[in-house]
Amino acid sequence: MEKTENREEFDNIGVRKLDTSPNNDFNNFGVRKSDTPNFGEPSTISVTRISGNLEGSEIPNPSFWRLLGLNKPEWKQANLGCLSAILFGVVQPVYAAIMGTIITAYFLTNHDEMKHVIKKFAFCFLGLSFFSLLISVSQHYSFSYMGENLTKRIRERMLTKMLTFEIG
Repeated sequence: MEKTENREEFDNIGVRKLDTSPNNDFNNFGVRKSDTPNFGEPSTISVTRISGNLEGSEIPNPSFWRLLGLNKPEWKQANLGCLSAILFGVVQPVYAAIMGTIITAYFLTNHDEMKHVIKKFAFCFLGLSFFSLLISVSQHYSFSYMGENLTKRIRERMLTKMLTFEIG
């Protein structure tokens, strides 16, 4: 076995082994990997402790309310999306009510009156389907617009935070 300049070891099949010398950067995080590869079992890596530079820092828990606060610029889209969702939820009971009342048309004795009532309800179903389509598109557009902007905002914050880290 031969050692390279940055103190990594390679065994006879070319698998990189972890160096446990004090100069190794991985040793500060307590990462340990088995020396010999076992291809029958999954590889196990365990982190035993965290480096001393993170011990004093307090990391806040992720919160739904913080994410909701990041969506404040899109409050109009949120209101439109919620209104669209409520209206889309109303479509099914209206559909059921129309379906229930159309059954009474079949008990009419006058054939022309029956045709007129069925045609009226057919147009009601057609209007309800167009209304449902428009409301569904409005709901999905509003919520996807909010989600895309929230994702963009979070990614920008993460990137600016990562760019403040020390390179070395």
